[in-house]
Amino acid sequence: EQDNFEFMIDVPKQIRQLFQLKRVGELFKCITGISTGNDNKYLSSQKRTGFNVPFYKNPASRKFYCTENAYLIDSFLEESASVNNFMVRNVKLLFKAGITCSSMGVEFSACYLPPNSTFGVNPNIICDEEDIWWLLGYMNSDLVKFIVRGVLIRSNMVTSGYISRVPVPKLSLEEKFQLSEFAKEAYEHSKVNKDIDSILISINQLIYNSMQIDDSTQNYIKEFCLQIVKLT
Repeated sequence: EQDNFEFMIDVPKQIRQLFQLKRVGELFKCITGISTGNDNKYLSSQKRTGFNVPFYKNPASRKFYCTENAYLIDSFLEESASVNNFMVRNVKLLFKAGITCSSMGVEFSACYLPPNSTFGVNPNIICDEEDIWWLLGYMNSDLVKFIVRGVLIRSNMVTSGYISRVPVPKLSLEEKFQLSEFAKEAYEHSKVNKDIDSILISINQLIYNSMQIDDSTQNYIKEFCLQIVKLT
């Protein structure tokens, strides 16, 4: 029912079976945030008087670490109360840490969402600190990229509704710890524009091993990710 009775075409059996697992939206708050109705008026590219609230709206192809896209007007709650098309959703979850995901672009990526930030209508996962890092590693895996762009939605506009339907693996504590370590290392590398390809390979292998994804399915996913524009 949560998949609206959709069906999958040309998706490997092992991937289809993953949809029997619990989903992101069942385990965490997967939400959208603020649409200003007029970004030119309410967002500033620089931090300045009256615009001090970090605002994340789309990491695009950036993984693990990204800076804010803009700074939101300080009085955004008051503004939303008086301006009809200035919409602030999930107010109680604003300023909490989590994961901010890309909504537009060829890639699907996820970055750490720091506390005391706001976010736009892109998908955002709000979760406890103990879950942020392993989940961030998983969300940047090739498997998730394939699930999002090859199964759930074959276009470049990804919403929180789609991300909430991504299956989440049952990982052991040791696997979560290792995945967290990979994600933290990738975060530090991304911060200084250092290559993270080898870390992504390690993340992919950990996920494949944990979920017992066979070689043929791994190759299917790899081919898709290498030719994502053509194959979507």
